Amino acid sequence: MSQAGGTSPERGQHVSAARGEVLSEYRRRKLDLAEVIRMAMDLAEQRHDSERTAGARELLARLAEDRFQLAVVGQFSRGKSTLINAILGRSYLPTGALPMTSVVTTVGYGSRPRATVRRTEAAFPIETSIDDLERFVAQASAEREELGVASVEIQVPAEVLRLGFSFVDTPGVGSAIAANTATARRFLPEADAVIFVTSFDAPLGEPEVEFLNEVRRRIKRLFLVVNKLDLVSAAEAEEVMRFVRDRVLDQIGGESRTFALSARGALEAKLHGDAERLTASGLPQLEQTLVRFLTTEKSRSFLLRMCDRAERLLAHQQLDVELGRLARSDAGHAARVRRFEDRGQDLIEAWLRRQLPAVRSLLVGIAEEHIARLAALKGSVQPAAAEAFGLPFPQPQQEPTEWSSAALPQLAVGRLPLAIPLQLPWRLFVMPGSRLEQEGYRLRNRDLVRPWRQSNDRHLSASLLTHPPRSASQSADSG
Repeated sequence: MSQAGGTSPERGQHVSAARGEVLSEYRRRKLDLAEVIRMAMDLAEQRHDSERTAGARELLARLAEDRFQLAVVGQFSRGKSTLINAILGRSYLPTGALPMTSVVTTVGYGSRPRATVRRTEAAFPIETSIDDLERFVAQASAEREELGVASVEIQVPAEVLRLGFSFVDTPGVGSAIAANTATARRFLPEADAVIFVTSFDAPLGEPEVEFLNEVRRRIKRLFLVVNKLDLVSAAEAEEVMRFVRDRVLDQIGGESRTFALSARGALEAKLHGDAERLTASGLPQLEQTLVRFLTTEKSRSFLLRMCDRAERLLAHQQLDVELGRLARSDAGHAARVRRFEDRGQDLIEAWLRRQLPAVRSLLVGIAEEHIARLAALKGSVQPAAAEAFGLPFPQPQQEPTEWSSAALPQLAVGRLPLAIPLQLPWRLFVMPGSRLEQEGYRLRNRDLVRPWRQSNDRHLSASLLTHPPRSASQSADSG
């Protein structure tokens, strides 16, 4: 019999046993996947492939640590850093009106605030204070350039981070600083889930839709935030949210959960303990959804993303082994090289044709002033000649000097012969019958990841969503 207002002991024991079983199953699945990655690393080490070895080692470390990365991405000056600060409840990350974050900044849990700065040309990181962070991440910082800052990791005692994840603040895309856009795009494959931030003052322009499409192709779990709610009225906010949902549905496909909020208002409300203003900011709805996701779906999403990364690693190794096998065979070598060159020419020409409009616009922009001068001088040639030879010439009428870029010749792409020598590294060559060739055969048959994924995804879908495993910090607390 159940106790009044509570749960029967039998029921509690059943739930506890179910969660323990799911946690054990989750750990077993992780070990299975780790074995696959470890075998790929052994193969890479035997082939002296340092790049694949390092990739496999990084995957093993992330798998062992349950290192789930929730990236915050979007165009510059949309309030990404302010949103992270609002969720954390304190201004840990520097913010500003101009593009501020220029390096990938990871925020994880720690008992005290601290920052670690990693540099491209130095083996040892710099330990610094959170208050000094702007020197190393701000776009305008000369010291960041001088030190060659590659990334920054900070730890803060924010309770939400004890759910077993890290925020990743990425540089904004679409600004005049091309390096920031490239850095944000390069990080996307490393993200396990994404918060995409746009804003009410400029919601989902064409460049944002293009970037959102790229994010959607790479990341399965996406939260769409429309920030700066405090800049519009309630009626305008409703209109903008309807526009954003329709645009996502029409141009990206499928529906995404969208949240209207004011990150700045939420942060100020938390700093001043203003519960009413915090509710009005719209942030609690996003926080509740994130907590629900991190406590029920994170484990499944993490394993599936790790599976994707392992599959990509194996696909690269499969290609290397296949190239080595083909390189050993003289039969049809010349024909294969010709096919490679033809295919390469087709790919390059197709890419160039796609760039023609942008290149033409750039050239017109560069030459615009000179073309305008030529147009203005067009009517001056005959009077100048008449004057030089002392001949009478009627007073020229004022003619318009406007010109249209449509009158300029179009650009075209011709057939481009390739002059790229195909020099395969020696590590691709393997001896027939060796262990490397046997491993290559297994990779070609792709019998490592896909069966694991097909069998385990069904189990994870059913069990982890119902009884999620506790985070590492929760397990440590209970132990």
